[in-house]
Amino acid sequence: MTAEPTNALRYTQEQGLALFSAAPHDSHHHQYHIDLSPLSWHLGHMAFLETYWIREVIQGDDRETAHLHKFYLPEHSPKKERGRILKAQTGFEHWARNLFTQNCARLAALIESHDPHLLLRDHYVLHFLAQHHAQHLETMRMVLQQQILSEPHNHYEVAHPLQARSPAMPQIHLSGDLIHLGHSDGAEAFDNELPRHPVGLNPFRIAAKPVSNGEFLGFIEANGYQEKRYWDDRGWRWQQATGANGPDHWRQNKEGAWHAVEPGGPRDINAESAVMGINRFEAGAFARYAGCRLPHEQEWEHTMLTNSDIAASTGESWEWCENTFYPYPGYRSFPYERYSSTWFDDQHFSLRGGSHHTEAMIKRTSFRNFYSPDKRHIFAGLRLAQDV
Repeated sequence: MTAEPTNALRYTQEQGLALFSAAPHDSHHHQYHIDLSPLSWHLGHMAFLETYWIREVIQGDDRETAHLHKFYLPEHSPKKERGRILKAQTGFEHWARNLFTQNCARLAALIESHDPHLLLRDHYVLHFLAQHHAQHLETMRMVLQQQILSEPHNHYEVAHPLQARSPAMPQIHLSGDLIHLGHSDGAEAFDNELPRHPVGLNPFRIAAKPVSNGEFLGFIEANGYQEKRYWDDRGWRWQQATGANGPDHWRQNKEGAWHAVEPGGPRDINAESAVMGINRFEAGAFARYAGCRLPHEQEWEHTMLTNSDIAASTGESWEWCENTFYPYPGYRSFPYERYSSTWFDDQHFSLRGGSHHTEAMIKRTSFRNFYSPDKRHIFAGLRLAQDV
C-alpha cells in the first residue's frame, strides 16, 4: 500500500471532521441553501460511502450499511429532509471518526493480502474515495459560506472600495491543431476524464487570466444585469425572476460599497482576484458584454497543457465553459453507472480549474466539474475567449 493515496484519504477524513467540529453545534443539521445539504449529511455521507465500497461492495458485508442507504444514498434521501432526519442521531462525530479509522485499517489489510477485487487494482478505491471526499469538503465550505451569508453584514466598513475596470481582451493565440485530451491513468481519474482521445480544434484566442472582481464590477456599473441584449433567453428569465445584481457572496453596505462575505466573514474585495459566485447565465452575459464568449472545455484544457504561465493563473475560482457536460468518445461508466452518465443530459455545463476552496488533489488539468447553469452558490467565475 503506497503512502500517498492512504495519506490523502486520511487527510480528507480529518478535514471533514475539522470542518464539522469547528462549526457551531446548532448549524450541524441546518440547511442554509436549497441546493446544499447540512454539514452533518456531508460528513455522514463520507463515512457511509467509504464503508459501502469497502465492506459492502468489496467484502460483500452490508451489516454496517444496509440500514443507512435511506439516509446517505442521494437518490433515497431528499435534501430538504436530511437535516431533520439526522438531527435525531446522537454521537454523530464519534460514529464518523470510528468508521474512518476502521475503514483505513480494512483497506490496508485488503491491499496487503493482494485481494484481486477490481476496485483494489492500482489502489483505485483509495483514489476514488479521497477525491470523492475532496469534493464534499469544498461543498462543506459552501455550506459555511451560506451560513455566514444568512447573517446581516450591511454595517461592514469598506476600507478600500472596489474600483471598476474594463475587461481585458483575450490575447493568447492558439492555432488549430489535432490534440489529445483526457487523463491517461485510469486509477487516478474519474470515468468522465477517460479515455484520452484526439480532438481537432480551430484557432482561437483565450485570456491570460480569469475575469477579475474589478472587471466584473465594470459589468455591474454598465447596467449589465439590466441589459437584456447581454443575456440568452433562459438567463434573462432567471435574472428577471431573481433580480440578481451581483455575485452571490457580494453585499453592499449602507453607503453602497461592495464587500465580500466568505466563510471567514466579511472582507474588502480584491480588484485583481478572480470573480466567483456567479452562474453560467451571468458568465455568458459578461462574455457578451465584453464582445467575447466562454471557452469550450477542449480549448481550456489544451491551453493549460501547452502554456504553463496561463495554467498558473487557474485555481482561484472554477471557470464556466461554453459547452454542456458530455461523454468522451469511448466513455465507460465506472465504478457505477450513475456517477457521471446521469449528468450527460444537456442541462449541466462543464467547469474547469478549481477554486481556492478546492483540494489540490483534484486541481488537475483533466478534472471536469459540472453544474446546471443557474447555480451560483458555487465558487465559480469565468475566462474569456474569442474565435480567430
